[in-house]
Amino acid sequence: MRKEEILSHVAQTIETNRTKDPKFSYSARLFQDAKGVNKLLEKIGEEATELVIAAKDEKKIEILNEMADLWVHCLMLLVHFGLKPEEVLQILFERNSKKIDQTPNPTVKTSTPSEPHDSQPKD
Repeated sequence: MRKEEILSHVAQTIETNRTKDPKFSYSARLFQDAKGVNKLLEKIGEEATELVIAAKDEKKIEILNEMADLWVHCLMLLVHFGLKPEEVLQILFERNSKKIDQTPNPTVKTSTPSEPHDSQPKD
């Protein structure tokens, strides 16, 4: 497996494990909890809070680990709603593409309202 495939792989594993015996699967415990999706949302909030604390304390290894935990729980949320990580990646790709397309060319001088345009007569 390549690194680029890991999000899809983890999501597929979560999907496979969601109906397993909760005694043997963390994913199954969350999916089958009596609180339903609220249990999963609580875990996402908990992991996000732990990430913020790690960042505030500038603990880089903890930041990476807490981010990984948060991503796993977010992948669980995607699975819960029948969504795929590729859909999120597509949105990120589209957003990034728009920003690249909208970035002004630094070699082209644009005029501001206080500057005369080339098409205007100069005194």
